[in-house]
Amino acid sequence: MEQIYCAALTSLLNYDAPLWVPRFRETFGSCRAAWEAGRKDLAGAGLLSRELSQVWDSARKEALPERIYDYCQKHQVRLLGRWSPGYPPLLAQLSAPPPVLYCKGELPEEESALAIVGSRKATDYGLGAAGQFARAAAAEGVPVISGGAYGIDAAAHRAALDAGGKTVAVLGGGLEELYPRRHLRLFDRICQEGALVTEYDPWTPPLPQNFPLRNRIIVGLSKAVLVVEAAIRSGAMSTAHAAVDENRELFAVPGPISSETSQGTHRLLKQGARLADDPEEILEFLLGPRAERTPPQAAETDLFRDLSPSEQKKAGALCAWLQKHQGRSLEEIADHFPWPLPVLSTLLLELELMGRVQRNSRNRYNAV
Repeated sequence: MEQIYCAALTSLLNYDAPLWVPRFRETFGSCRAAWEAGRKDLAGAGLLSRELSQVWDSARKEALPERIYDYCQKHQVRLLGRWSPGYPPLLAQLSAPPPVLYCKGELPEEESALAIVGSRKATDYGLGAAGQFARAAAAEGVPVISGGAYGIDAAAHRAALDAGGKTVAVLGGGLEELYPRRHLRLFDRICQEGALVTEYDPWTPPLPQNFPLRNRIIVGLSKAVLVVEAAIRSGAMSTAHAAVDENRELFAVPGPISSETSQGTHRLLKQGARLADDPEEILEFLLGPRAERTPPQAAETDLFRDLSPSEQKKAGALCAWLQKHQGRSLEEIADHFPWPLPVLSTLLLELELMGRVQRNSRNRYNAV
């Protein structure tokens, strides 16, 4: 229950929570004891500010811990408190780690994660580059971290999922206020193969001031950060600056000199970011030289040797997904993969003939 009270304090203290929750916990011995402390106790410890004085009693009357607990139970959301098992070690290294994370899905255990961020108004060039780097990362078992936004973020998430990899979307609001709403289907996919995470309570709207703070969590969950496209003034540049401040390796993709969304990445390159023109260079930083590692899907390639290279990628992603989600119908599979139905049906038939997939009498598919 300590995580519940940590979440309640975080909600109450809002943007000051990363600084103040540790002080509350240290002063009273636990987050629960801090929550249950009276106004005189807070004042005696020098913790009762004017703003907090106005909301302290009313928030406790609203039974905020119970409300958070009920929500997490109903919606299968895990709470990861900063001082509890399961809190991501890389995130704990931040100068101001979030006191609590709401997590829907499963956070990857690998610490070799790559953040891929960029412009919401991405160009075709940027979208292609984001997909290329995300697919390469996923093929090597590297989780992809991003912010779930339009443009580069969404392209990175989708490419990682389509390649059978793991991805995490860090949100700028609560899980009950998912944004953007057009990405609800994408968010559902992310929950199945990764996680949605946020430091904000479920009912926090996606306010503009939340996103710069959100960006530090993207950085904190990652070993390296790749900026694909960014205007000079943009959230992606904010993430890049957070990466430098938090000692994460920063990569940037060069772009056309006439493009506004290349101005930010070019500035980062001038300031010392590493040039990203080949995914293998980032993978070497994250995983070491190729000769010293075995790609997770290397063994699968021979199993699909009769397929074209593009079909091999689809087959690998499809079989990896079916291994985790056995007994799915064609409609359920189609909901997960964004390929035309004739393409999916043909691929499933080929995999059946190869003995990689079986279809039962109820027309449900299982990976072999």
